Amino acid sequence: MRSPSRILSVSTGLLLVAVAACNRAPSAPTGQTNPPTAGVVAATTTSAKDAGTAGRLDALHFDFDKSLIRPAEAALLDQTARWLKARPSVMVQISGHGDERGTDAYNLALGERRAQSVRKALAARGVEARRLTTVTYGESRPLCAEHTEQCWAENRRAEFVVKGQ
Repeated sequence: MRSPSRILSVSTGLLLVAVAACNRAPSAPTGQTNPPTAGVVAATTTSAKDAGTAGRLDALHFDFDKSLIRPAEAALLDQTARWLKARPSVMVQISGHGDERGTDAYNLALGERRAQSVRKALAARGVEARRLTTVTYGESRPLCAEHTEQCWAENRRAEFVVKGQ
């Protein structure tokens, strides 16, 4: 028969392992380094008048199951291109995201198409393509966790992470 102190010791050890596993940050998709944080990452030397609101490069949003840039997003894309062209040493990572509907594989592919669509549109506006990298997170990094159309619309996006100046 096992002693109560031994059982308590083993139980406590298992509990500590479980707590540590729950507190671990989610890992980046395979092959990715330096993942962006959730949300839009602020550029380090911007001001509110020359990049998005509150000194950020704002995310672009997409229609359901689409990777084409919406006409309503054109002004935001133009603003981002102007900001990038004014800072030729800045490198940017464009991350593509999707909502929770569809398979993981499908959403990863859709996120990649969205990131590539933004990359091509910025290059067409005069931003050097070599400065723009892409990554897809599919549905793995939602901004909103509710199961509503409004929430899903927030999650269908491409975000910018300033990589260096």
